[in-house]
Amino acid sequence: MKKKIIPCLFIFALSLLPLFADFKSDYELYIRSENLEKLESILPQWEQAEPNNPEMFIAYFNYYLLKGRSSGLTIDTVPPESGTSIAFSDPDTGETVGYIGGQTSYDRAHTETALEYLNKGLAIAPERLDMHFGQITILGELKEYNRMAEKIIEVFGVAQKINHKWLWSNNEPMGNDAENIMLESINDYHALLLTAKDTKAKEAEVKICTAQIKAYPKNIYAYNFLGAVYMQTGEDKKALEAFLAAEKVNPSDGIVLGNIGKWYADHGDTQNAKKYYKRMLKDPDTRIQEFARKRLDELDKK
Repeated sequence: MKKKIIPCLFIFALSLLPLFADFKSDYELYIRSENLEKLESILPQWEQAEPNNPEMFIAYFNYYLLKGRSSGLTIDTVPPESGTSIAFSDPDTGETVGYIGGQTSYDRAHTETALEYLNKGLAIAPERLDMHFGQITILGELKEYNRMAEKIIEVFGVAQKINHKWLWSNNEPMGNDAENIMLESINDYHALLLTAKDTKAKEAEVKICTAQIKAYPKNIYAYNFLGAVYMQTGEDKKALEAFLAAEKVNPSDGIVLGNIGKWYADHGDTQNAKKYYKRMLKDPDTRIQEFARKRLDELDKK
């Protein structure tokens, strides 16, 4: 399994024993057509037939999300954090004064029931990473950033217990690269928290990065994200400490060197900035080399 897993919110692949093939085909048909009445009919039957099947718990999760989901338009002075939007302008000045966007919301009671079904499934199959990601994704949609952080940290703990013997949908083993797939996928959650405007998202990001560094000290992802969030919160010295810690882990990583070089450049330390950009010129990636040359040229012009 080579490709990064992209968490999917609603449709999970299902695999059932031939005896219960009708449940599989019916469920897939009704969830795609959003037929709540039919789902309400077959899901209890499926649960009775296969009470320990993880796919059944996922089906309930999707059903309750669908049942509690609603969509509408929003108008605000800033663009939405996710989804598409249309800007509108002051007719006299032409200046953008607001944005119209689409927004999906979830009924709290139904969403909590959906999450609880995945909890039941994970109690049976804690190694099912798709179910963990399903919970994390919906908590992000709800802007429940602290709970999202707690859930990601929980995943780190499970990963250690099972030695990254993760399963995906249909109980398919994720293979020897499961650890990297998991960490690369979690980068999407880091990105969500970094782009969110809520201060609670920044607090959650610090919490996740700290736990990830403790669990995976040789992986530089979390160091970079930690430095980035500290820059956003104005804690520049802590940001540099995080970037320098990443450098100790991998002294030749182009992204790390670029982060440090930019930090020094932004703080007026041209000498150190040039030192790190020049080190980037040794990177085999020509894109990183070109980036470093541009930054060096900009510093020379100052």
